[in-house]
Amino acid sequence: MSDPGEQQPQCCSSPKGPKRKQMADGNAAKEEKQRKWLAKQTKKQKLNQSQQDREKWFQMNSDYAVHVTLEDLEKLEKAGEKSPASSLALPLASLLEPYRNIQDGSLSNGSTQRERYFIAEGTETVRLLIQQFSRADQQRRRIPPVQLRSVFIKTSAFFERPVLLQKDIEEAVVKSSKDNQKPFQVIVGSEELQSQVVGFSFCRGALACGVIPPWTQDEDWLMEYLRRHPRFLRFNDVSVTSEKAAAMSQQSSEPLRLLALDGICDTANLGSMVRSASAFGVDAILLSKDCCDAWYRRSVRVSMGHCCRVPCVRVSDLVQTLNRMQTELGVTSYAAVIDRDAECVLEKIERGQVPGAWCCVMGNEGNGISKPVARVCSTRLRIDMEDGVDSLSVPIATAILLHGLNEREMK
Repeated sequence: MSDPGEQQPQCCSSPKGPKRKQMADGNAAKEEKQRKWLAKQTKKQKLNQSQQDREKWFQMNSDYAVHVTLEDLEKLEKAGEKSPASSLALPLASLLEPYRNIQDGSLSNGSTQRERYFIAEGTETVRLLIQQFSRADQQRRRIPPVQLRSVFIKTSAFFERPVLLQKDIEEAVVKSSKDNQKPFQVIVGSEELQSQVVGFSFCRGALACGVIPPWTQDEDWLMEYLRRHPRFLRFNDVSVTSEKAAAMSQQSSEPLRLLALDGICDTANLGSMVRSASAFGVDAILLSKDCCDAWYRRSVRVSMGHCCRVPCVRVSDLVQTLNRMQTELGVTSYAAVIDRDAECVLEKIERGQVPGAWCCVMGNEGNGISKPVARVCSTRLRIDMEDGVDSLSVPIATAILLHGLNEREMK
């Protein structure tokens, strides 16, 4: 037994209990702090490299692309048109002009007497315009791509995923070069810059300004376009009467689908109907003279840019045009109504009973189809609905009828 007064030897083992836990926690905190510092430095390096890569990209593509900052816009507004020109084909002020205060007008501020411009909004709508549509689809529809004047894109939507419009634009520029065409102009800037230019808080990421095709108000172009439809190719090179052409068209297996709109005055409704028409293979859309413009900003946005995919042509006299299509091309026209005594109910039409050349005629939600237009149509058509429900919104009714007529066509 040791002497109580004798001093005990010191233990050389590692600390135990709370002290050891304190040391472990201290080391872990130090390591975590070091990890965060390294992550921050790595992120900073990546941002610097990304910024350098972006600046290099703009330098390499300065013939069609420019990066604009809020400071540039402030200098531009102070100097006006006397400000230095951008590296592009047009001065910066001219490039931004179509996008200024776009809520004030239906068409772009850059429109002239010779050309009308439209504005498209949203990254996917702009992507569709950049890509246009597939070459096979373009050949089927027989219309040239809509000419883009410029695109105005948020920096992140241009360079970063998931949007990454940079790739689509580079491919479009390569295609333009192969076709010996000048590329459209590309403006890249922050969301704050976009909002300040357009005159309201803008968060859709991308805008585009394009030229409205001149044939959108040319009825003669429409009739020629319809005559070039594959349904009539067998006798396009032969001199035949309109009656014979109409009879021969009934023997073709290639469907001709049309949509006629009578007095549609709501741009959102029109945009939705254009999108449905594109989805169900409509070859052209006829607009009465009192319809709103299919190229209005809101209509283009709601249609997701499909007004560029389906020809939308305004006619001066819808009655006369429907009559011409019926007599010259053998088109059967269906007047969409809610009348219980309508000759046709969609759900009761058997498959194969809808002619291969047809036109669905829709009226506005308030008044429906005008009487002169209804009279010239081949038949009246309604959707079967439960008792107590007498109508649907025009866009929904249009989608149902287009799909229904499509699947009941002669094959």
